[in-house]
Amino acid sequence: MKQRIKQLSPEVANQVAAGEVIERPAAALKELIENSLDADATSIEIIIVGGGADMLEVQDDGIGIVVDDLPRTLFRHATSKIETVEDFLSINTYGFRGEALASLAAVSDFSIASRAADDDHGYIFSPAIVSPRPQPMAVGTIVTARGLFANLPARRRFLRTASTEGAHCANTAIIAALAAYTTAFKVTSNGRERLNLPVATDGGERLEKLFPRLQGYTLPVHDAASALTLNGHVFSPTLGATGKSIGQFLYVNGRFVRDRLLRRAVSDALRSMSHDGEPGYALFLTLPTEAVDVNTHPAKLEVRFIEPRAVFEFVRRAVDKALAIPLGVPLSAPNNNSRATTITQSATPFSTASTLSTTRLPTTPQPQAGSNKEAVEAWRRMFNEAKIAAPALPTTALFGEEPLGRALGQLHNIYIIAENNNGLVVVDMHAAHERILYEDLKTAYDNGKLIMQPLLAPVCVPLSPVQAATLAEFAGELVGITATPTDNDDGNVSAVASIIAGRADPATLLVEMLDAVSQDTAAGETRSARDSILSSAACHAAVRANHHLNIDEMNALLRRMEITERSGSCNHGRPCWQQIERGYFDRIFRRGQ
Repeated sequence: MKQRIKQLSPEVANQVAAGEVIERPAAALKELIENSLDADATSIEIIIVGGGADMLEVQDDGIGIVVDDLPRTLFRHATSKIETVEDFLSINTYGFRGEALASLAAVSDFSIASRAADDDHGYIFSPAIVSPRPQPMAVGTIVTARGLFANLPARRRFLRTASTEGAHCANTAIIAALAAYTTAFKVTSNGRERLNLPVATDGGERLEKLFPRLQGYTLPVHDAASALTLNGHVFSPTLGATGKSIGQFLYVNGRFVRDRLLRRAVSDALRSMSHDGEPGYALFLTLPTEAVDVNTHPAKLEVRFIEPRAVFEFVRRAVDKALAIPLGVPLSAPNNNSRATTITQSATPFSTASTLSTTRLPTTPQPQAGSNKEAVEAWRRMFNEAKIAAPALPTTALFGEEPLGRALGQLHNIYIIAENNNGLVVVDMHAAHERILYEDLKTAYDNGKLIMQPLLAPVCVPLSPVQAATLAEFAGELVGITATPTDNDDGNVSAVASIIAGRADPATLLVEMLDAVSQDTAAGETRSARDSILSSAACHAAVRANHHLNIDEMNALLRRMEITERSGSCNHGRPCWQQIERGYFDRIFRRGQ
């Protein structure tokens, strides 16, 4: 017998919808927090019991719900936020489809109490009662869900332990609190306070309250172009995996998203800045509501952009620009999601001092007289960079005029030891020189000033079939090296960039460049291929371990680091230098104790 088509009952339909929207307690909490924020709440209190599966309660001081509307909150697709299809083109609220409360009520023992500003008292309603009942309460709304999935034991078995589900709920509150810094948040789990955040004046203050150990290790991001704005912070790249463990938060118009396009844009900008994985970040993209579709995912975690490529390039450039500020240059970002921060040092376990500042970006720096000028000349003589003018030196910095201090000597001919006003600076000279050469190569190439130096005799380089094919295809696009294929599928190197001439082996350089081009162009990353080529060239040309430098040469290297972009890490993401504060030595030698 053929099966007849039947319409699902409202109860079954709501449970099906709940499977899309309410997958675990944290998903239910997300929907409830967003409802509170849409109600203009300035304070949200969250109570969690048993990881949210036993009880989940959200209280807010928002505008409340009038008594006649309380029963409608449990209707599917009942909402106050949209009315027509055209409204989807300009959505500026968190919730809008009217699924969350109906879905939650279908899979839990649910109640909602609310008091509107004009009412003398509140009312409580649940599916178990016929009509709302009076209840004394302050203006706002209280939503309570007990026994999540108790009526669906098969679904409840898929939940993790109470501690795991509770951690997901706490993380959901953190995600919301980062964006809604004008709202106070309090989270209590099994009677224990997990989070207590007062109202913040800006996003930077909220970030510090959430992650105190990041204080002084965040780089502000602020950029605007046309109708696009990006604000926020990147957790200091040299924090590496530690920064990533704190989190990677992306928001579009205040809504947290897991968007692959945006993540790739940030990842491209951070490519050479972290050795142990990408650092964490909290970034807020703002654009016109009609330029983004937020209705592409049941939980609204994915979005679509009308001009995805333009958004990608804007985000990548904005993050890259924030990371490129030279050491010791004070900066401020006058926006709501970024606090003015002075970059002072590479991340170090010895640093405890706050570096928050309101110093503004100085005017165009001018070269300094005396030892700094002589140091630049020493640098030019040592590393043969006379054909590329050295940048001007900054006139102000946190540690007097020289953030990295004055050189004292070398340690095992690997590290430069220097003294500044804050203590001791240790510099990996290969990593530092590598970053300097890399930035100089990029600048020279982008400005059309990359001068090639012919070799006395061409160097024949044996190649694999893949490398030979790559050279045949991209011979004219290699950067910093001139090479042509031979009839024997080898490569002939005839010139290298003057910046690295005499310091890099042409054969090794060509092979690594071809491998980089092959890998990156296969993924469609022409910019990444260029950067990989220049990075390889800089790495091979940089000074190696066991290279002795005199004091003038060490100081020249320190001065160049201070005016080089991204000097906190090498091309591979390893730290170039570390600051050890004087207080550390006072503690280990027990001075003053």
